[in-house]
Order: sequence, then C-alpha cells, then structure tokens
Amino acid sequence: MGDIVNLQQYRKKLKREQAERRAAGNRMHFGRGKLERRGTDNARQRHERNLDSKQLQRPGDDESPSDRQR
Repeated sequence: MGDIVNLQQYRKKLKREQAERRAAGNRMHFGRGKLERRGTDNARQRHERNLDSKQLQRPGDDESPSDRQR
C-alpha cells in the first residue's frame, strides 16, 4: 500500500516550488546583481565628477551654475 498524503499540504508545496522556479527565471531574465548595480553606479558617479572637474568658470562669475537656473 502507498503512503497517506495530505493533498492540501502537497498542493501548497507544489505551488511554492512553482513560484520559486518562476522567481528564479525572472531573476535571470530581469535582475542584475548587487555588484553589477554598484559597478554602474560607481562608473556614473566617476563620470559626473570627471565632467564637473572640467567645467570652466568665467573670471568674475561668483554664482555657481546651479544658482543661475533659479
């Protein structure tokens, strides 16, 4: 004879496993890892600092570029 199986527990377990497989597929398809996000953030910040350091200021120009926009 076979083992007695609680169908409600079996269905819950099956549903959890399917959800985990779907989540793993979504992570592979849509997700980026923490190191990858950090790398792009660092590269963007480095690029912005580089551009800011090359910005020219005219002599006698006391206000910063952000103040001119107001």
